[in-house]
Amino acid sequence: MIRYLQDNVIEFEIVFVDPDNNDIPVDPAVVTFQFWYSQDSVTPATAYGSVITYSNATSPAVNTICRIQNEDGLYCYRCRIDTTPLTIVGDYGMGIGKWKSTGAGQAAANDYVLVQAS
Repeated sequence: MIRYLQDNVIEFEIVFVDPDNNDIPVDPAVVTFQFWYSQDSVTPATAYGSVITYSNATSPAVNTICRIQNEDGLYCYRCRIDTTPLTIVGDYGMGIGKWKSTGAGQAAANDYVLVQAS
């Protein structure tokens, strides 16, 4: 799930589940996130900032992964990225949030968001 918050901040959220066990939620050993960005519809995306690793945060903040219980009672991971310094050339750019977990719940997932020029 992706949310646009105030001041050009994007919030990414993920719940890791076991698809082989009725999608029961799992709690991975290590969770990382990295934001990738393309400033137009042609240029391949490149990494924006470094890889962020979850380290027991329980409150959402920019450039931090936190683990919280969501509205459904599931533990989810959230990461906020400030996109203020980024520019768009042409009609739109693309942001990609790349999640990765290791250990129990090992998985990788990408979230995509199109950003339209104003």
